[in-house]
Amino acid sequence: MSAERRERYQFSVIRERMQEYPGQVLDFALGELQHELPPSLVGLATGSASPILERASLDEHHEFGRRAAAYLSREFGVVVEPEQILPVPSGRVAMTALTACLLEPGDGVVVTEPGYPAFARVASHRHCRVHSVPLDPDAGFLPDLSSLFTDQVEGVRLAALNYPNNPTGSVLAPETIEVLIENLGNSPILFNDSTYGPLVYNQPPTSLLADSIGVEAEQGVVELHSLAKLFSLGPLAISFLIGSPEIIEQLRRYSDFAWSPLSSLHIQVAAQALEEEQYIEGVRELYRRRVERVRGGLSHLGFQPFPTPSGLYVLTRVPASIAGREVTTAREAADLLLDEFGVAVAFWDIEGTGYLRFTSLYGEGNMARLVDMKDEMRISESSSA
Repeated sequence: MSAERRERYQFSVIRERMQEYPGQVLDFALGELQHELPPSLVGLATGSASPILERASLDEHHEFGRRAAAYLSREFGVVVEPEQILPVPSGRVAMTALTACLLEPGDGVVVTEPGYPAFARVASHRHCRVHSVPLDPDAGFLPDLSSLFTDQVEGVRLAALNYPNNPTGSVLAPETIEVLIENLGNSPILFNDSTYGPLVYNQPPTSLLADSIGVEAEQGVVELHSLAKLFSLGPLAISFLIGSPEIIEQLRRYSDFAWSPLSSLHIQVAAQALEEEQYIEGVRELYRRRVERVRGGLSHLGFQPFPTPSGLYVLTRVPASIAGREVTTAREAADLLLDEFGVAVAFWDIEGTGYLRFTSLYGEGNMARLVDMKDEMRISESSSA
């Protein structure tokens, strides 16, 4: 892979490399949502064009807030007022708004690795001091802040979490907050990217704002929720932020300048989606089964997948060798799988530990084709895996 590509967003590069591959690619890196929309949303999204041309009214925004609050209570056991909810065009727009409103150049920001990379990137463009802390696989992927120096800790303005975590599948727990408070104190704002929020399989989903998580009332918190992983709505799958009233109000004022007003159709579709309780439960069960199928297939091939309590992905350590060829990094392993076998996967290399991520959003027939490659791949796991 060229040096230029190594510096870019890995998923954009993966798309290019899959397109360049001379044969059929088994896409276990990106994938596509595998479920149809409920009829109520199809009718809204494909009906009259006029709502897409109209600005959402204040009444529509209020109704969205009311339904979002009911959704949060039902799915996460969280009680928030509609005024604590801010709809946003997308998750990345939300992260950019957070950095613009809450951070100044020179502020310290803690991010976890592995994790979704967008917030670290926008914070670095804000000229913040970004401190990456590893998630410890031997401690249930809790953050390990032992590498931070005292002066770094004192300058931390915000700690960015990502639970349910992409790619590890780990879920938010009281121990996560205990580790952060023990190391950072109560002053930093806590931000949680909960894009995969409802996709938790063996326990109820939870939130940074849930009483069970143990965040003190005086601590600033903000959490990102999204409809993109539940509903195949393309640009209509808006996100929303919830959190401390003063933070949400600051972001609301910023939103008047930061993006064009959401259309009436955006808000109508999002409000309806939040009420699709039976559909959401069906999506959760669908991906629980698909994740288990990926885990079974990878185990058959010789990988040793980590537990997957949530999300859409299965994580493994980098094997010692593939097809008799020793591999030492996740990037090297991912390149080998694509170049030699036409299998695309995502990868992370973090402080000497490499991870490969396989998506459950695989296409029809791809899982069977992958499993059939066992004798060709000859996966050999390291003794420490």
